[in-house]
Amino acid sequence: MKDLETFRDILVEKKALALVSIVRKDGTPHVTPSWFNIEVDETNNKIGTTIFINTATGRVKANVIKEGTKISIAIMDPDTFYRYLGIHGTVIKTILGEEANNHIDQLSFKYTGLEKYASHNADEDRIKIPISIDSIY
Repeated sequence: MKDLETFRDILVEKKALALVSIVRKDGTPHVTPSWFNIEVDETNNKIGTTIFINTATGRVKANVIKEGTKISIAIMDPDTFYRYLGIHGTVIKTILGEEANNHIDQLSFKYTGLEKYASHNADEDRIKIPISIDSIY
């Protein structure tokens, strides 16, 4: 099995996108690119075992994902597409409200340099989704 620390650059430092794969209620697969971040233990600076994505109400992910949902994620190195990390994970829970809004702002800063997410929409609620990493490949 691969070691998460060997992928620190694409998990923490680079602006790599996560390709998030879920199965819709009718059994068809659904894959979308997604901004993400991963927990890093502040004490020892080690990468943790929870990855976070964000979505909004009304979207396919929001309609399918709930606690216990199984997810596959592929994260490709933006500098060389032949280097990637695959993750199998389980949704821990879904988080709404201020924490979810703050999370999309954190992701906006990581990916765009803007402190506030430019596409905030008053008609949708943001959803922060922590995913437990079950295995990597």
